Amino acid sequence: MKWLGTQSDKAPAQASVEAETAKVSSKGKGSGRSKVTSNIPVGSVVLSGKQGLVRLTWKKGQREHYLSPGDYRIRNLRVVEKKGKETWFLSSTQPRGRALQVEAGSPLHLRLTRGILFGGKARWKGRELMLGFGLRDSQGRGLSIYRNGKRVPIRYELLSSSGKRLQSGEMNYG
Repeated sequence: MKWLGTQSDKAPAQASVEAETAKVSSKGKGSGRSKVTSNIPVGSVVLSGKQGLVRLTWKKGQREHYLSPGDYRIRNLRVVEKKGKETWFLSSTQPRGRALQVEAGSPLHLRLTRGILFGGKARWKGRELMLGFGLRDSQGRGLSIYRNGKRVPIRYELLSSSGKRLQSGEMNYG
């Protein structure tokens, strides 16, 4: 299975949304509103602002939205990919969110970047080794990856200095 347009069957190496200026027209969709486009193939971005929460959803054939001017924050990103009988989606949530300023009539492009950062911690607690793992995007937001509605666990192996497998298994996260 190729994931999100990559040549790999593994989850994408990154997924975060960055705002950038785009040279697109915002004519005809209401005075002062700004056109918002994205390279997200299928998915959504949830923004919060003075008006409350706003969900922008991209589907095949629908590539633009219009927003009123104001200050927004990206709260959630969800990207969906269907391959055969499997549905994969990546979800990223950040309580504070990245700030966006939408100016009247100025177009905005939300660009999906790729790269998942895998982090882990290990510490001894008496004779027990405590392991912790997590997935983050390039901007530090926590990520979850799902396949067919179930979170994909992290597989791990703990090796000795000689390479002997001491422990292996799967860990849930998020």
